[in-house]
Amino acid sequence: MKLNKIKKGILIVCSIIAVVILLSILQYAIYYYSNPIKEEVSFSATGCLIYNTEGRFHELVPVEMYGENLHYFFRNREDCVQGDIFVNGYSIFGEERNGDTIYPGFYTEFYKGSNYTCTSVGGDYKPLCEIIAISRDWNVIVCGITVDSAISDKAGSQAGTHALLVIQAGDIDTAIQHVREVALNSEQMNEWLTKNGWMPF
Repeated sequence: MKLNKIKKGILIVCSIIAVVILLSILQYAIYYYSNPIKEEVSFSATGCLIYNTEGRFHELVPVEMYGENLHYFFRNREDCVQGDIFVNGYSIFGEERNGDTIYPGFYTEFYKGSNYTCTSVGGDYKPLCEIIAISRDWNVIVCGITVDSAISDKAGSQAGTHALLVIQAGDIDTAIQHVREVALNSEQMNEWLTKNGWMPF
């Protein structure tokens, strides 16, 4: 009789433990179904500002990248990337309003497993960056921007015109190669480059 009670007690305890484990797994499954796994990205690099299609007028600028890779464990949504880019300490996605600076940054998804993604930026506010194309590994980034003295002391007469900011590119040849690579892998960026007179590059 005592042995049966002990066995019954053990069975109840094991059942409770099993239920708790199952509930924990279910809780985590529900959470990660709706919420991405975040991987922080933060690094400094060299960017190349290109002011014309020939690439003769360009300059190298210091760039800081801050962002996150967003991955959905159950693959129920596309992988995403979000972040902000600072050139010479100035956010190309920021905007000043009444003395306050907001940094909305960028957000875009990698559709159909692509290694490149692209998104237009703007709407109710007008940041310096109009469009950004970025590789999944953050090694190739091309932005279509409006030239401003905040990011370049050498802007001069180019202020207010379009330029390309290419990251990570320590020289003009690498920058041009990155632009061509992005144009081949992003239809949206290719259309923007063509529309704004950058193609053929």
